[in-house]
Amino acid sequence: MAKTRLPGQRIGIIGSGMTAYSLLLEAKRMGYHSILLTDKPDQQVAKLADQVMAGSLMETEKLIDLANQSDVLVFESDQVDTEPLASVKGYLPMPQLSDMLSITQDRLIEKVFLESLNINVTPYATITSLEDLQEAVKSIGFPCVLKAIRVEANQIPNMVLYSEEDFYHAERMLKTGSLLLESWVAFDKELTMTAAVDADGQVSLFPLVEKVVGDGKLLAVHAPARVSNDVNQAVQMMAHAVAGGMALVGLVTIELFMTPSGMLYVKRVGVNPQEANHFLSESCAFSQYEALIRLVCHLPLPELTPQRAVTIRYLYREQLDVFKEHFPLHPEWKVTFYPSDNEKANKAIGYVVAQVDHIEDFDRKWEWE
Repeated sequence: MAKTRLPGQRIGIIGSGMTAYSLLLEAKRMGYHSILLTDKPDQQVAKLADQVMAGSLMETEKLIDLANQSDVLVFESDQVDTEPLASVKGYLPMPQLSDMLSITQDRLIEKVFLESLNINVTPYATITSLEDLQEAVKSIGFPCVLKAIRVEANQIPNMVLYSEEDFYHAERMLKTGSLLLESWVAFDKELTMTAAVDADGQVSLFPLVEKVVGDGKLLAVHAPARVSNDVNQAVQMMAHAVAGGMALVGLVTIELFMTPSGMLYVKRVGVNPQEANHFLSESCAFSQYEALIRLVCHLPLPELTPQRAVTIRYLYREQLDVFKEHFPLHPEWKVTFYPSDNEKANKAIGYVVAQVDHIEDFDRKWEWE
């Protein structure tokens, strides 16, 4: 039986991004002692930790030192090097770490894994040369998307190919290594569902949510998603299958495309908290970060049934002045801003959450749009 870790014990957190920031806040609220391993000890995030260890996140010696001072370890991002983490697992439990974690870091392995579960993925081909690309587009067609196979924090950007005239740019991408070519899916909605997996392998599902994306940015999230009961049940079956296949303790998320005809394609799998799940603290009365801490500490989860419909709008720097004009007029808005030193180009600086009584209210326009 898994050992329960109670408030007062030490949670070692690897990384100092936005997920680490929220995990530190939740750990402090729940009464845990936090130890943060960060390569950016001067950031605001580090100030929330009870103890800070400065150093490389992937240096085995530093990880072992963190393990020796902690009761359980968590990592904030699934874009981690699993090899040094695996070497530390013998010193201390790391419930999130799974041999199957590598599937989320390799787009080709991920697709093969999903296909083994009889889950739809977009048509794809492995590309190692310009000749491969020329042959693949004969079946995949235009437009199509060329991606790096490895999922990394500083990976090369995806490229949309509209015709053979774009092959010149693709040839430059090929110099970086093997690539993945995917068919472009004309979709009606982008959907996300997260599963919480405990130490006994029991799976609990968060509500299905609908994402609104534009110009490569996450603009809004509606929860629950505006889909039929059949679609919701189909996604639940996929989430159960993927979470069961991952064999880890923690959070597993599937992101999907839904076509106008209702066909579902899984876009990607993630094993860390997701930006689209900020609605939980308002809709389900607890956050995804509390859920992750409860899971790795082997504590029971609260009921995941949503209490009210919620809409989230993400804030970007260019919207800030207009937002400030309207914020005093909307006492129902709950606003969260990220630490200023974590701001990145084309990334949200915060978000606004509003509860609504009816799903139809999702269609209303916010005043700054």
